[in-house]
Amino acid sequence: MNFIKNNYLMIFIFSLLILLRFIWTDRFPPGMQYDEIEYSLSGKTFQMMGTDLSGVGFPESLITTRTLGKISPVPYMILSPFWNILDLNITTYRSLYVFLNIITAFVFMMLLHQLFKEKFIIYSGGLLFLLNPWSFFLSRHGMDGSFALIFYLLGTIFLLKNYSKKNIIISFLFLILGIFSYHGAKLPVIPLVTIVSLYKIFTEKKRGKQLVPYIILVTLVTATVAAFVFGGIFLSQSILDTRSHEFVFTNTDQFSGEVNSIRTASINSPIHNLTINKVIFAMQYFIGNYLHSFDPILLFLYAEVLEFHGFFYIFEAALLVTGFVMLFYKKQNIFWLITGLAAIAPISTATSMSGFSIINRAIFLLPMLIIYISYGLYILYETAKKFISAKILLSIIVLAYLGAFIFFQYTYFFILPIQINMHYQTNTRILAKYLSFEKKLSPKIIIVADKPQVLFSGLVFYLTREEQEKILKQKQTFKKNLEFTIDNILIRYECVSQFNPEYTYIVDHNRDICTKKIPAGDYILNQKDAATDLFIIGGKACQEYKLNRWRYPHLLSDFNVESMDTEQFCKRWIASPDQ
Repeated sequence: MNFIKNNYLMIFIFSLLILLRFIWTDRFPPGMQYDEIEYSLSGKTFQMMGTDLSGVGFPESLITTRTLGKISPVPYMILSPFWNILDLNITTYRSLYVFLNIITAFVFMMLLHQLFKEKFIIYSGGLLFLLNPWSFFLSRHGMDGSFALIFYLLGTIFLLKNYSKKNIIISFLFLILGIFSYHGAKLPVIPLVTIVSLYKIFTEKKRGKQLVPYIILVTLVTATVAAFVFGGIFLSQSILDTRSHEFVFTNTDQFSGEVNSIRTASINSPIHNLTINKVIFAMQYFIGNYLHSFDPILLFLYAEVLEFHGFFYIFEAALLVTGFVMLFYKKQNIFWLITGLAAIAPISTATSMSGFSIINRAIFLLPMLIIYISYGLYILYETAKKFISAKILLSIIVLAYLGAFIFFQYTYFFILPIQINMHYQTNTRILAKYLSFEKKLSPKIIIVADKPQVLFSGLVFYLTREEQEKILKQKQTFKKNLEFTIDNILIRYECVSQFNPEYTYIVDHNRDICTKKIPAGDYILNQKDAATDLFIIGGKACQEYKLNRWRYPHLLSDFNVESMDTEQFCKRWIASPDQ
């Protein structure tokens, strides 16, 4: 295969895809989710004080935290040293996850090498990982699932290597890091290590001597998860204690109303309690979520968050089916390994009561499905090149992926930023920029927010390095406060009882009841539908400019928020009802 032997071509293609990962990291996504805020600021507080954002230090943070999102410790602990040399902002934080995603692509290629040894599959798998919409989304999504993915891939790779106690120990260490990288990664880890261990046992010639170390590995992984569970039971305010209601089988009371309603509306029967009960409903919920994780419409057409695009390209459905069938036909041992790992991937999705999601909870499904697709592409290439020129065939494949990738990039950068701007709390980023101007002109700024701590943390993220460190040292997030301060800015939940014309007031749309006794002012609008996100009363920063009532059309330059001067910012982001 000349195209594979041509190292310069492969280096060029990989380099191009890697560079594209960094485009507009300062602009898109247009804001930061709150969980991303907690992970980023926890990395900063860990670098400064050795604790997460809520004041919980290591090793206690393995089992308990007081952060609102109940975050895992490993991601922010790994990233914390970077904040000694880098400023924490949207570009640096996001770029570190881009690097993590790129490394994951090469780790994935290591897994393919361990399984197949075929260069076409290895290189095409790495390229497909970098081209994949799900993977691209994760590269700019500063959350925990990406760390769990790379650690579980590494744990699997070392477990698949030639048998040695050293490789098993290294595998165990990576699996432990994965367990404490993401809470949703704890559920599938025991079946994961069991499946990979069984694969090794049954594909190795000397099974007897190697059986005991694999049993010990599975036992140790199980014991680690059990220690987390029992530690959570006995430790008040533990992660398990505060999140157990999100697990379907520990919160069957959620189905009580539905069970009682159906029992009442059914013909009386002596087996009502056996056929209509909370356990049955919990199982139905689990199975429904599990099967929905493999829904082709979700995977190939309308993925969560991506909305107008699937997690994979439409034509890859045919490659996936081809790979699935031919892998079974040609390499059954590998087929059962990959199928087993794919089957356990959605366990966290299936058991979660906090809304359906696979983008993080079933993250191990991503590499497993790409393996099927890569193998399907390999079979297609090997079969079709018998009938047409290899160069023509490769040109068709390249053009198909190039067209699909360009369309996805257009969707991601030009449609999604507006459509899902609230998902990324874009209004917090805009408010932070507004406050950077307003706090110099107003003696006091009072912000009435529906979730004061969430808004406070978001605003701290967008401060300069010096300001971040000053505010974080005050440890305001260590306790459940109702009010927060940043210099002359007060963030609170309660409405203002008396209006002071010298002050600036900003009111969350969810607390619009607080605007009843305050004169009308300017707005920060929702980009999608022009609804008011934030009311600004008495604002001084944009007084001298002629503001628009609606923000349309949307411009690419609008999202270079931090570099805007006052006039640019006011005219593009602040609306006035008087215009």
